[in-house]
Amino acid sequence: MTMGKLEKRFVNDVGHSRGVARHAARMLRQTTVQPEQMYLDVGCGNGVAPIYVAKTFGLHVTGVDVDPQQIALAKTAAQSVPNIRFLCIDGRNLPFADGEFDVVFSNKVTHHIPNWRDALAEMVRVLKPGGYLLYADLRLPAALARLGKAVAGNRYGFPNLPAIDHFVMSNGLTAVYQSIGPLQFAGVFRKE
Repeated sequence: MTMGKLEKRFVNDVGHSRGVARHAARMLRQTTVQPEQMYLDVGCGNGVAPIYVAKTFGLHVTGVDVDPQQIALAKTAAQSVPNIRFLCIDGRNLPFADGEFDVVFSNKVTHHIPNWRDALAEMVRVLKPGGYLLYADLRLPAALARLGKAVAGNRYGFPNLPAIDHFVMSNGLTAVYQSIGPLQFAGVFRKE
Protein backbone atom coordinates (compact mmCIF):
# COMPACT_ATOMS: atom_id res chain seq x y z
CA MET A 1 0.00 0.00 0.00
CA THR A 2 1.43 3.38 -0.97
CA MET A 3 1.29 6.46 1.20
CA GLY A 4 -1.14 9.29 0.78
CA LYS A 5 0.04 12.76 -0.29
CA LEU A 6 0.11 14.15 3.25
CA GLU A 7 2.10 11.23 4.65
CA LYS A 8 4.49 11.34 1.70
CA ARG A 9 5.09 15.03 2.30
CA PHE A 10 5.92 14.26 5.95
CA VAL A 11 8.28 11.32 5.26
CA ASN A 12 10.08 13.19 2.47
CA ASP A 13 10.77 16.17 4.71
CA VAL A 14 14.54 16.68 4.99
CA GLY A 15 14.50 16.63 8.80
CA HIS A 16 12.42 13.47 8.97
CA SER A 17 14.55 11.72 6.33
CA ARG A 18 17.75 12.55 8.21
CA GLY A 19 16.15 11.31 11.44
CA VAL A 20 15.38 7.95 9.83
CA ALA A 21 18.98 7.76 8.58
CA ARG A 22 20.35 8.43 12.08
CA HIS A 23 17.93 5.85 13.49
CA ALA A 24 19.16 3.23 11.00
CA ALA A 25 22.77 4.00 11.98
CA ARG A 26 21.98 3.68 15.70
CA MET A 27 20.34 0.32 15.10
CA LEU A 28 23.25 -0.86 12.93
CA ARG A 29 25.66 -0.01 15.72
CA GLN A 30 23.91 -2.68 17.81
CA THR A 31 25.17 -5.31 15.34
CA THR A 32 28.52 -6.70 14.23
CA VAL A 33 28.07 -5.48 10.63
CA GLN A 34 31.24 -5.25 8.53
CA PRO A 35 32.01 -3.26 5.36
CA GLU A 36 31.10 -5.01 2.10
CA GLN A 37 28.19 -6.91 3.66
CA MET A 38 24.76 -6.94 2.04
CA TYR A 39 22.05 -4.61 3.43
CA LEU A 40 18.39 -4.48 2.39
CA ASP A 41 16.09 -1.56 3.24
CA VAL A 42 12.44 -2.57 2.83
CA GLY A 43 10.31 0.54 2.37
CA CYS A 44 13.32 2.73 1.59
CA GLY A 45 11.23 5.73 0.54
CA ASN A 46 13.25 8.60 -0.90
CA GLY A 47 16.55 6.79 -0.26
CA VAL A 48 18.11 9.13 2.29
CA ALA A 49 18.55 6.43 4.96
CA PRO A 50 20.01 3.71 2.70
CA ILE A 51 22.35 6.24 1.04
CA TYR A 52 23.59 7.30 4.47
CA VAL A 53 24.10 3.65 5.47
CA ALA A 54 26.01 2.88 2.24
CA LYS A 55 28.33 5.86 2.71
CA THR A 56 28.82 5.50 6.48
CA PHE A 57 29.22 1.74 6.82
CA GLY A 58 30.55 0.73 3.39
CA LEU A 59 27.78 -1.82 2.86
CA HIS A 60 26.33 -3.01 -0.44
CA VAL A 61 22.84 -1.58 -0.14
CA THR A 62 19.60 -2.47 -1.87
CA GLY A 63 16.59 -0.27 -1.24
CA VAL A 64 13.10 -1.41 -2.20
CA ASP A 65 9.79 0.40 -2.10
CA VAL A 66 6.39 -0.24 -3.64
CA ASP A 67 6.02 3.42 -4.70
CA PRO A 68 7.68 4.22 -8.06
CA GLN A 69 7.80 7.94 -7.23
CA GLN A 70 9.82 7.24 -4.08
CA ILE A 71 12.18 4.96 -6.02
CA ALA A 72 12.67 7.70 -8.64
CA LEU A 73 13.64 10.16 -5.87
CA ALA A 74 16.03 7.60 -4.36
CA LYS A 75 17.72 6.85 -7.69
CA THR A 76 18.23 10.55 -8.38
CA ALA A 77 19.73 11.13 -4.93
CA ALA A 78 22.09 8.14 -5.24
CA GLN A 79 23.62 8.83 -8.64
CA SER A 80 27.13 9.23 -7.21
CA VAL A 81 26.96 6.31 -4.76
CA PRO A 82 28.50 3.17 -6.32
CA ASN A 83 27.45 0.55 -3.74
CA ILE A 84 23.69 1.08 -3.85
CA ARG A 85 20.70 0.16 -5.98
CA PHE A 86 16.99 0.91 -5.76
CA LEU A 87 14.17 -1.30 -7.01
CA CYS A 88 10.40 -0.84 -7.18
CA ILE A 89 9.31 -4.00 -5.36
CA ASP A 90 6.54 -5.01 -2.99
CA GLY A 91 8.10 -6.02 0.34
CA ARG A 92 5.63 -8.88 0.69
CA ASN A 93 7.22 -10.71 -2.23
CA LEU A 94 10.96 -10.09 -2.32
CA PRO A 95 12.67 -11.48 -5.46
CA PHE A 96 15.85 -12.39 -3.60
CA ALA A 97 17.34 -15.73 -2.64
CA ASP A 98 16.98 -17.19 0.84
CA GLY A 99 19.75 -15.83 3.05
CA GLU A 100 21.00 -13.22 0.58
CA PHE A 101 21.38 -10.32 3.05
CA ASP A 102 23.43 -9.78 6.21
CA VAL A 103 21.09 -7.05 7.43
CA VAL A 104 17.45 -6.25 6.65
CA PHE A 105 16.06 -2.90 7.82
CA SER A 106 12.43 -1.78 7.84
CA ASN A 107 11.22 1.44 9.45
CA LYS A 108 7.53 2.22 9.88
CA VAL A 109 6.42 0.20 6.89
CA THR A 110 4.48 -2.78 8.22
CA HIS A 111 1.54 -0.75 9.54
CA HIS A 112 0.74 -0.13 5.86
CA ILE A 113 0.49 -3.88 5.19
CA PRO A 114 -2.60 -5.80 6.35
CA ASN A 115 -0.67 -9.08 6.50
CA TRP A 116 2.36 -7.48 8.16
CA ARG A 117 3.55 -10.80 9.65
CA ASP A 118 3.89 -12.21 6.14
CA ALA A 119 5.99 -9.20 5.11
CA LEU A 120 8.24 -9.68 8.16
CA ALA A 121 8.54 -13.40 7.38
CA GLU A 122 9.69 -12.50 3.88
CA MET A 123 12.35 -10.20 5.38
CA VAL A 124 13.54 -13.02 7.64
CA ARG A 125 13.62 -15.42 4.68
CA VAL A 126 16.14 -13.29 2.77
CA LEU A 127 18.27 -12.81 5.89
CA LYS A 128 21.39 -14.97 6.36
CA PRO A 129 21.72 -17.12 9.47
CA GLY A 130 23.57 -14.91 11.94
CA GLY A 131 22.23 -11.84 10.16
CA TYR A 132 20.24 -9.02 11.71
CA LEU A 133 16.67 -7.80 11.27
CA LEU A 134 16.37 -4.13 12.22
CA TYR A 135 12.67 -3.46 12.63
CA ALA A 136 10.79 -0.39 13.78
CA ASP A 137 7.15 0.55 13.44
CA LEU A 138 4.14 1.99 15.13
CA ARG A 139 2.62 -0.40 17.61
CA LEU A 140 -0.75 -0.31 19.22
CA PRO A 141 -1.83 -1.85 22.49
CA ALA A 142 -3.50 -5.18 21.64
CA ALA A 143 -7.02 -3.86 22.37
CA LEU A 144 -6.53 -0.85 20.09
CA ALA A 145 -5.05 -3.10 17.38
CA ARG A 146 -8.20 -5.27 17.50
CA LEU A 147 -10.40 -2.16 17.34
CA GLY A 148 -8.38 -0.76 14.43
CA LYS A 149 -8.70 -4.05 12.57
CA ALA A 150 -12.47 -4.07 13.19
CA VAL A 151 -12.86 -0.49 11.92
CA ALA A 152 -10.36 -0.47 9.03
CA GLY A 153 -10.59 -4.12 8.04
CA ASN A 154 -7.79 -5.25 5.75
CA ARG A 155 -6.64 -1.80 4.72
CA TYR A 156 -3.81 -1.52 7.26
CA GLY A 157 -1.61 -3.62 9.49
CA PHE A 158 -1.81 -3.30 13.24
CA PRO A 159 1.44 -4.54 14.81
CA ASN A 160 1.18 -4.97 18.56
CA LEU A 161 3.69 -6.11 21.15
CA PRO A 162 2.28 -9.60 21.84
CA ALA A 163 2.11 -10.31 18.10
CA ILE A 164 5.65 -8.98 17.53
CA ASP A 165 6.97 -11.09 20.43
CA HIS A 166 5.22 -14.18 19.04
CA PHE A 167 6.67 -13.52 15.59
CA VAL A 168 10.19 -13.18 17.00
CA MET A 169 9.95 -16.44 18.97
CA SER A 170 8.34 -18.34 16.07
CA ASN A 171 10.90 -17.29 13.49
CA GLY A 172 14.22 -18.12 15.14
CA LEU A 173 15.10 -14.56 16.09
CA THR A 174 16.92 -13.44 19.22
CA ALA A 175 16.53 -9.90 20.52
CA VAL A 176 19.80 -7.96 20.63
CA TYR A 177 18.21 -4.60 21.40
CA GLN A 178 14.67 -3.30 21.89
CA SER A 179 13.10 0.07 22.53
CA ILE A 180 9.42 0.05 23.40
CA GLY A 181 7.49 3.30 23.61
CA PRO A 182 3.79 3.98 24.09
CA LEU A 183 3.05 3.79 20.36
CA GLN A 184 6.37 2.78 18.79
CA PHE A 185 8.59 -0.27 18.76
CA ALA A 186 12.17 -0.74 17.56
CA GLY A 187 14.24 -3.88 17.74
CA VAL A 188 17.42 -5.48 16.49
CA PHE A 189 17.07 -9.24 16.13
CA ARG A 190 19.67 -11.84 15.21
CA LYS A 191 18.60 -14.76 13.05
CA GLU A 192 19.73 -18.12 14.46
